[in-house]
Amino acid sequence: MKSIHALVFAVFFLPLFSCGSTTTKFDPSAGGLSTVDAINYNDFADAAGYLVQDMLSSGVFDTNVFAEYNGRCILVLEDVTNETRMHGDTKVLTDKVRIALLKSGKVVTTTGISTSDLGRGPEDTSARKLRQLGKGSDLVEDANLGQIKMPSVSLSGSLIAMSADASGFLGAKTQERVFIFKLTLTDVRTALAYWEGERPIGKRKTQGFLGG
Repeated sequence: MKSIHALVFAVFFLPLFSCGSTTTKFDPSAGGLSTVDAINYNDFADAAGYLVQDMLSSGVFDTNVFAEYNGRCILVLEDVTNETRMHGDTKVLTDKVRIALLKSGKVVTTTGISTSDLGRGPEDTSARKLRQLGKGSDLVEDANLGQIKMPSVSLSGSLIAMSADASGFLGAKTQERVFIFKLTLTDVRTALAYWEGERPIGKRKTQGFLGG
């Protein structure tokens, strides 16, 4: 019996007293650490997948309203502005959106114009900036690059958060956070928004009166 107790102790408790650390690989798309006050990889993947599907299913790229290149709409992505107090690199979201749109076969994205040229912010500033750059043309001349095709639409966005805290029975506490990812597709020639979508992701944490 003593040997069994010793074995149980070794299996469950000795790792807690070890001085070393162990690093292992895991698949982030299969899940990971999740906290109520942080945005993780799965949250970005969820938002990007939902918003791209909503955009494509709306038929906005099938209207032949926008200028095309080889039958595909030319799009520029602005930075998605993080308006929350939580750390989260929104480039993860824009990269996933870019990849999904390119794979759809309906869109090409321009990398010849940086977001610093277009401005930043939740409201789309591409229409004004691109008219200044293009001066009425669909091309921008560059001595080193030749001719850069101008985008016909731009995709801007923002990330905001809402929170609520409540106390319950025997001092139990519940925290709720809702992260809202929003994207807007704008015709750069007219500054008219042709599509908007948002994806709320809610997280809740309940803490008992004993903590934990």
